[in-house]
Amino acid sequence: MDTKNQAIKNMGLIQELARYLASHPDKDEQTTGNVTYVAFSSTDEQLNSANEKLLSSLTHEGKKVVKAMQTTDKFHPWKFSPVTA
Repeated sequence: MDTKNQAIKNMGLIQELARYLASHPDKDEQTTGNVTYVAFSSTDEQLNSANEKLLSSLTHEGKKVVKAMQTTDKFHPWKFSPVTA
């Protein structure tokens, strides 16, 4: 996947994540400090593969990263897990 398509797809996914976090502030409070979220799609494996590389790059830079995995569960649409290098 080229970086332009990755960026376009990520913008849509991040919009959904931002809406979720805005309506569930308790989820965002679980992470402390300056955190970078990397969103993963419940359906787009090509995007997820590209985002794995992004996630790896960010952790190697020493950034605090949280993997946000979109689910198909309408009651729990996101699963969060901190990532360490």
